[in-house]
Amino acid sequence: MFRKAHILIAGRTQGALTGLSGLLDGYGGIAIDTKVHGNGHGELWRSNEPLPDALVLGIGENWHVELPPLLAALPANKPPFLVACPVNDIDLMKLAMRAGARDVVTPPYEATALAERLLELARESHQGQPTKAARMIAFINAKGGSGGSFMAVNVALDRARSLAHRVMLVDLDIQFASLSSYLNMNAGNGLIRALESADSLDTAAITGYAQKHESSLQLLTAAMSSLIAPDDIAEQRVAALFEVLGQAYDDIVVDLPRRIDRIAATVLERLDKVVLVTQQTVTHLQDTKRIFTVLRDYLGISNDRISIVINRFDRKAEVRRADFAEAFPGVDLLVVPSDFRRVAESINLGTPVIESAPGSAIGKSLKALSERVLPDLAQGEKAAGGLLSWLGVR
Repeated sequence: MFRKAHILIAGRTQGALTGLSGLLDGYGGIAIDTKVHGNGHGELWRSNEPLPDALVLGIGENWHVELPPLLAALPANKPPFLVACPVNDIDLMKLAMRAGARDVVTPPYEATALAERLLELARESHQGQPTKAARMIAFINAKGGSGGSFMAVNVALDRARSLAHRVMLVDLDIQFASLSSYLNMNAGNGLIRALESADSLDTAAITGYAQKHESSLQLLTAAMSSLIAPDDIAEQRVAALFEVLGQAYDDIVVDLPRRIDRIAATVLERLDKVVLVTQQTVTHLQDTKRIFTVLRDYLGISNDRISIVINRFDRKAEVRRADFAEAFPGVDLLVVPSDFRRVAESINLGTPVIESAPGSAIGKSLKALSERVLPDLAQGEKAAGGLLSWLGVR
């Protein structure tokens, strides 16, 4: 159902491949093939065969004999590759790097680190194709009603106002889209019409389907004018739409419904960052663990591409920030304080908090959140440094 990264492990002997294949075989985000190139002649794959997303050249201690024929067998349009060898030798590294290897790895091999490195290479191979130029993030609720839509709107609006960027906000809830009401706009049906025209869509045409907010933020959403099931929409059309969006805009913020299906998988594999929005209850923590596992182990999204936001944060709650930190070590963990009155007023009036109450605690935390997940690249760390204290409760 979901596309995994296709990794080819190639070598001169089966023994050099078996250990690597077994190590990576249980990692959910990748699909492994092996190929023994025993005779050392010809290319590793035929010209009519699809390229793997990334390649591992597995060699033994006799690398002087094994590696040169493998490098010679690489076609001109080779994917990103690394070399795995039990010998740590500077001459081996020089030879591999001259041939274009991204890395040389030696034992002990750690499955997760190696798999995530290969996923990075797989993404690099797709970046070489005519794909997105825009930065792209998505918000998804770990449990229904956690506040993902609220945060997506505020982050998108802040980036549109603060940066000289073309920002597109996409509501991918095909049946129950609501983002237009957060911005006091009439519901449009541009998303459905854009998907219907995906085969002929270009960067000039896409703006005709978008609704324009007074801030310069643009919105793609689906009005409830007709009942459309998500399964009725081909993922190829979703991919084509986001291909064009990536070329037409600088930043794309997606509000994803809490559903992992073909449409979601098509979007998730393109993201620079996915933001899981949760709250401080045991069931929220459990559901956050579940969806995190799906993202990491089944869709191959590495930890550095995931942020977790605890919404409506309360220092006195029984489920603490430390409980989330313990459950998700090394994952970016942020908090947004509770402010029921301002949030309710914001939603009812269609005026985002980032605009109506920027100086409030929640307004400052939303500003800091937007700078964390979509930083001003021209300002670098300086842009976000002064406000990050609003996010990290130690």
